[in-house]
Amino acid sequence: MKGPHAMKSPTSTPARGGGRGPSRPSAQSSAAGSPSASPGAASDDASTLGTSASASSSSTERTPERSAATPAQAPSQGDSSSSAPAPPAPAAQANAGGPQRRERGERPDRDRTRDRERERDKDRDRNREAPSARDRDAQTGRDRDRSPRDQRGGGSGNAGGSASASPGTSHGGNPSRRTSDSGGGQSNARRQDHHRTADASPRRPRSDRDRDRGGAHSGAGGTVAMALSADDDDASEKMSFLGDVAELTKARLTLMVLLTTLVGFYLGMPEGTVSIIMLGHTLFGTGLVAAAASALNQYREREFDAQMPRTEDRPLARGRLSANDVAPAAIAAALFGTLWLGILVNWMAAALAILTLLIYVFVYTPLKRITPLNTIIGAVPGAIPPVIGWAAARNSLDLQALALFFILVLWQMPHFLAIAWLYRDEYSGAGFKMSSLGDHSGGRTAGSAVFYSLLLIPVSMTPSFLGTCHIAFAFIAFALSTGFAVMCVRFFSFPVNLRARQLFLASIFYLPLILIAAVLTKTG
Repeated sequence: MKGPHAMKSPTSTPARGGGRGPSRPSAQSSAAGSPSASPGAASDDASTLGTSASASSSSTERTPERSAATPAQAPSQGDSSSSAPAPPAPAAQANAGGPQRRERGERPDRDRTRDRERERDKDRDRNREAPSARDRDAQTGRDRDRSPRDQRGGGSGNAGGSASASPGTSHGGNPSRRTSDSGGGQSNARRQDHHRTADASPRRPRSDRDRDRGGAHSGAGGTVAMALSADDDDASEKMSFLGDVAELTKARLTLMVLLTTLVGFYLGMPEGTVSIIMLGHTLFGTGLVAAAASALNQYREREFDAQMPRTEDRPLARGRLSANDVAPAAIAAALFGTLWLGILVNWMAAALAILTLLIYVFVYTPLKRITPLNTIIGAVPGAIPPVIGWAAARNSLDLQALALFFILVLWQMPHFLAIAWLYRDEYSGAGFKMSSLGDHSGGRTAGSAVFYSLLLIPVSMTPSFLGTCHIAFAFIAFALSTGFAVMCVRFFSFPVNLRARQLFLASIFYLPLILIAAVLTKTG
């Protein structure tokens, strides 16, 4: 008796059944591992494996099959009755599939190549069907940026497209590939086709893809958005440049200079003569010279400003502006402002303006690294602007103009002493020899502030005694100067940064208040 793995005789005649043509073995017999048996062995196998396999085998016409088992592996006839049939060999399982399995076995290389190509095609289709994370984020942003009207139309269209899509579409019924007769479904399909085309195309730089994608989806709106973005960038750059120019020229200090010049011009103007045009020329020329002086001061101290946290962000110290451009521009502004004053106002005002620049840039600035007396020297150019206004109005100088000059000199000393104490470590680290240098207790700096504030009390009242202002100004000046002196005494009694900062703030309020009082109480 032959076992299940017995080799067929090449002379055995295959059984012919009543079937119309060759048919495949049944799925059950193939799954059970039943081989194709000869007519002689069908009766023996039927007792063990059932009649289904033998019936299927007898109904078809078979060709001789080649067995992979060797005679040593085939069991004897006596063993077949007492033991279960052995599992079929892999070769027998491959041959059990009929003519198709044999045909594939004859061309294994070509079949494997075809299988690999099919797998690659499936992977490519899956990658095209599923948009990338970047595309999903871009699509989400575009959907969010659409108008409410577009969102309502697109939402209804997409819903209709999903409902009317055919379930038997290709690619496994993927919703992203379904199409619809409605407008929303077609729009959704077009967006998905765009994603698949973008993923299948070669990768380009992100900026190019985003620009193309924005133009494709936004159209004219995307172009307008990019144009607005470019305009915003240009506007921010212009604002940044203007901010650097304002910091280079010390806009707040220049504004204070113009304020004191205006007060000097108004106080020096004879009664009944008001020349707005002359005032405008005076302020314009003085402003140009003051801005040029500040720019040249920063140009000379740019290396030292970079060493102090208080001034390290200045445009020249940070390098946002070029020193080679700032110096010629500042010199040109100074010359232009001086000529403007000399030609359109008078040459006395022009001489005082250029004198202010020379003392501030070429005397005070270098002395800051030589002697602590630089604070007194620096108060001189800061006190000249009201004198420039007086000279522009009268084309002469007298004691009334000098009174304004000394008021500003004495006011500046406590003001700068408070700054020198607040930033004493930074000044010392950068090599500046300010009045607070070596004053660890703060007594010497605060004592100097008290001294100058006490001198300011009588000097501030002199415009009333010289006839420039009404007598009421003397009382106002006395009250303001006394309060300012009290702040200096507080700083002297407890020289800490908090008291120094309070003194600095008091000095900022003092100057405009006393100037306004002088303007309101002018006599003639």
